[in-house]
Amino acid sequence: MDFALSPEDERFRDDLRTWLDENLPPFLAGEEPIEDSAMSAETAQHRRAKWQRLLHEGRWAAVHWPEEYGGRAATAMQRIIYSEVMAEYRTPGIANPNGLWQIGPMIIAWGSEEQKARWLPSILDGSEHWCQGFSEPDAGNDLANLRTTAIRTGDTYVVNGQKIWISTAHLASWGLFLLRTDPTAIERGAKHEGITAFIVDMRTPGIDVRPIRDMTGEEMFNEVFFEDARIPLDSRLGGEGEGWLVAMGTLGHERVGIAGQISSLAADLRAMVMAARSVNPAALEDPSIRDRLARAWTDIELARLLTLRALSKIIKGEK
Repeated sequence: MDFALSPEDERFRDDLRTWLDENLPPFLAGEEPIEDSAMSAETAQHRRAKWQRLLHEGRWAAVHWPEEYGGRAATAMQRIIYSEVMAEYRTPGIANPNGLWQIGPMIIAWGSEEQKARWLPSILDGSEHWCQGFSEPDAGNDLANLRTTAIRTGDTYVVNGQKIWISTAHLASWGLFLLRTDPTAIERGAKHEGITAFIVDMRTPGIDVRPIRDMTGEEMFNEVFFEDARIPLDSRLGGEGEGWLVAMGTLGHERVGIAGQISSLAADLRAMVMAARSVNPAALEDPSIRDRLARAWTDIELARLLTLRALSKIIKGEK
């Protein structure tokens, strides 16, 4: 594997840094100097949406989207560069990571022109929040074992069942959900069949979103209950029974996003060490602390290497 940057990759990185140098300081100057984690959820989301709109204006919100849909057609390597530079600059978070990184590309790949025109603009500018509804309490790590049903009745699907660990569903206007349109598939030993992807309006009657409070008091994850919720036919993404293909594409984009999380962890660790050097440098002479820092850095670098390896086939395919 050769992960050396090409001239195109270097130009991409330099263009992003130039844009951030010109736009990030004015944005931060107009904001309260406080981290997202210290804000209320509503205030933090408002700030993230404002930052995402600015990114969208510069075509830096969805760099991996095709140019005709507001992106830059970035390669997998450029997406990693993007994440690393954003972490380096410690930029604010975006309002709609699920929508930008995972759901939007699936609408582009599987959606009709009407669906693209209907949903992509609000994903780009952050005006509507999106969630992703895959996990279920009885499926565990076996996504194909999902049992929430969507039974077609005329021009609608009637949905019943439960999803769990759905991030930010309580904030979302829309969600990409996998639902079982063939209830017999599991019993037939064909559980990967009979799964269909839907764009779900989270305000639909019959949908009940219940936040799960974690040990810190935060409410990020949710249970989502469906009781005779009616989803219109034109909300189906792709054909009936093609949901597994949609899911695999979505999760492929999610893996690229993991690189961004790793980059953020590395930036946080560097910031912590720099703060210690300026405030309490003697602490860094403690052998136990130095050992813990070394272990943390080794874990981050190992995770980064494994992620790059996992993406090597994607990169080669794009070349």
